[in-house]
Amino acid sequence: MLLRSLLYIPANKPRYIQSALSMTEKPDAIILDLEDGVPNDQKDAARQSIPEEVAALRSSYRVFIRVNSYGSPWFEDDLKAAVNCDGVLLPKATPEGVAAVIGRLASLGVVLPVIPLVESAAGVVNAHYMASMKQVMALGFGAGDLAVDLGLTWSKDGLEYGYARMKIPVDAAAAGVIALDGVYMDLDDLEGFERDSSISRRLGFKGRQVVHPNQVPIANRVYAPTESEIDWAKKVVQEYEKAASTGIGAIRVDNELVDYMHYKMARRILDTYEEIKKRKQ
Repeated sequence: MLLRSLLYIPANKPRYIQSALSMTEKPDAIILDLEDGVPNDQKDAARQSIPEEVAALRSSYRVFIRVNSYGSPWFEDDLKAAVNCDGVLLPKATPEGVAAVIGRLASLGVVLPVIPLVESAAGVVNAHYMASMKQVMALGFGAGDLAVDLGLTWSKDGLEYGYARMKIPVDAAAAGVIALDGVYMDLDDLEGFERDSSISRRLGFKGRQVVHPNQVPIANRVYAPTESEIDWAKKVVQEYEKAASTGIGAIRVDNELVDYMHYKMARRILDTYEEIKKRKQ
């Protein structure tokens, strides 16, 4: 599933729905937020708006919902609203919380993808375990909440949470799922957002959560294959398949060694490229 950009919309802000539908460059998914984006005294009313909001967005987007954390007063009712969505993001995730999401949805007769958000020290330690749980489709990162849990503050260079940010894509890949980076807090610093997203991609994240429409086109571009990567992938696939048909498993392409590992990498790049083309249609 293509998830270069996932745009948060607070579920108590229905006017943002029309704005999302009219965006020129659309995110790959919308996250209707019931957690931090909604004040406590508005959570019940916001939850009641979810079915109507999902219906409005469904023709253009995959629609996820971020429920309130496991153990909160709103958790159970939030999951009832989630049955209308394409998946659930669980903030401040723990293995117990992920299991509760899966079990509660099953009791409602629903099977949905789950994205645990790794936002605490315990979440970092248990990231691979959660990524390996059934129905988990991705690990999400939340640097701001993690910094708070560690008694630190969020910063642009990310030194405070660098270990966790490097660990999560590895844990996700080991479990066969993708990693999605967290929100970049400085909404006015688009250059910083692009620079940070480029680092994120190099670490292994396949997309990221965003909170402002201006960040969407940048994320979509950064987490997509570049023209040079696509050209390289096409050449590698063509030359490798030709060589493999004659029993040769390692070749030279543009003076570089190419074997099956590179072929798999090239195929993955082209698969992503094809998915992006379909998304634009």
